Amino acid sequence: HPNLNMRDPVIYRILHADHHRTGNTWCIYPMYDWAHGLEDSIEGITHSICTLEFEDHRLLYDWFLDQLGVYHPQQIEFARLNLNYTIISKRK
Repeated sequence: HPNLNMRDPVIYRILHADHHRTGNTWCIYPMYDWAHGLEDSIEGITHSICTLEFEDHRLLYDWFLDQLGVYHPQQIEFARLNLNYTIISKRK
């Protein structure tokens, strides 16, 4: 496949470390590409707005949702905005 994200995508990772809430009960955690679309679908998000760095991930986002047969939000990528006195991201 020409899009590298579609070549054997990783959906879970194993991390043997204590979690702040569950301790060492779980060691399997979902990867962003798997969790992102599924959470958007479950929460009924209509438009998932991301920065351009995720543009290549849209095909995988759509593919996961198509395979699950669940509600499909529209993902839109845009150039990063810098607005004064407004919080638009959890990251700096």
